Amino acid sequence: MEQFLLASHGSLARAMKETAAFLLGTNENVHCLCAYVDEASMNLEQMVGEWAAGRKPEEHWTVITDIFGGSVNNEFMKYAGDPGVNLVAGMSLPLVIGLLNQPGQVGPDAIRAVLAQVRSSIVYCNDRMEKQDMEALSGLYIRSQRQDGYYFRHNGREMVTLDSPSYSGVDEVYLSEVRQRYI
Repeated sequence: MEQFLLASHGSLARAMKETAAFLLGTNENVHCLCAYVDEASMNLEQMVGEWAAGRKPEEHWTVITDIFGGSVNNEFMKYAGDPGVNLVAGMSLPLVIGLLNQPGQVGPDAIRAVLAQVRSSIVYCNDRMEKQDMEALSGLYIRSQRQDGYYFRHNGREMVTLDSPSYSGVDEVYLSEVRQRYI
């Protein structure tokens, strides 16, 4: 039976399990180990040892840790050679979802495929925006170009756009397209 253990410094593993359950539904085969959150979780070696001792022979485990080379990952490295354990570092929601969605036992090829997919999902979104897209969006949502607005001021005449009300300056054809397509 395939089992998953999300293991992290702090509460990341618990939050990741909860978020995965929110998106995919509850899965009894997903467990979490949160190190260093209270007195009982300060002895990482003991916690991991108890996990190892409690494994059943018919179980296959995929352990996902938060950071490669961190104390949590290093403690699980002792089990990386065990044929019943896959160890993956670099916990993220796309990684967890990708591995949980694998049918049957998760093997090395499936893990490598999910990792390749996850790497391509890490994107600096600003690079995806064309200058013209930014100008069009700016015209739709900001009535008088970029302002510091509520960040520095909360009240006053300068908060009201008197000279350029509504969406003035926006290409009406583009605005019509947006309304038709999205509104």
